[in-house]
Amino acid sequence: MKILALETSTAAPAFAAVELDENHEILHVATRVLDQPRRLSSEVMLSIAAVLNESDWTLDDLDAIAVSIGPGSWTGLRIGLTTAKTLAQARDLPLVGVPSLDALALEARSIRICDYCWYFAFAPCRAGEIYVKSWLTRDLELASRDEERIVTPQQIADAILREPPPWLALISTPGAGMRAVAEVTELLRGIGMETLEVAPQNAVQNVARLAAKRLQNGQRDDPLSLSPLYLAPSNAERVLAEKLAREAPQ
Repeated sequence: MKILALETSTAAPAFAAVELDENHEILHVATRVLDQPRRLSSEVMLSIAAVLNESDWTLDDLDAIAVSIGPGSWTGLRIGLTTAKTLAQARDLPLVGVPSLDALALEARSIRICDYCWYFAFAPCRAGEIYVKSWLTRDLELASRDEERIVTPQQIADAILREPPPWLALISTPGAGMRAVAEVTELLRGIGMETLEVAPQNAVQNVARLAAKRLQNGQRDDPLSLSPLYLAPSNAERVLAEKLAREAPQ
């Protein structure tokens, strides 16, 4: 299965042309990572062309398009989803949206999977806050414990310390908000925690893997209804809300 994958929710947008076998193992991959996210709108199609050219593929060779849906950067997600949805519709290709934190959690296999342990995936949010989702292993498989949410480092530390698991891994993505993840690491040091920062090229490959699994199960998304997983308001929305609050009659 040949998949074009886009992961644009982070400070390091990544693109990949990935070929996978029936077990979702990679047979071929070409990736490109942008170190300047502000150039994403002008570089997105160039990045897609680059990974396709490196693979000696065209859009007609693809079996599907996979795209991260967040949570993460408002602007990055809008650009990534708009591009993926447009290509999928124009070429009549299956489109699969993949939650960004799920793609990070898939990297847990590069640490270790135990009989009973927790995995937490983090991504930058606003200053002093992080997006987080957690998983519990069952029969050596990851099972989601909750939905994506916004927390402070102290909140997540308190939750873990109330019910300490026998083993814990924190899986994060690079970005300016990693100060909050570092704070969680410091708060939980000493209880057997391990941390892993997922490289952008690995995250986008995991987006393709999870999309292939969904496709194998007969699942795909409607390009007209697939939406970003926004949990926090954009800067523009916050500014407008503050302005309206100031101007409201007392």
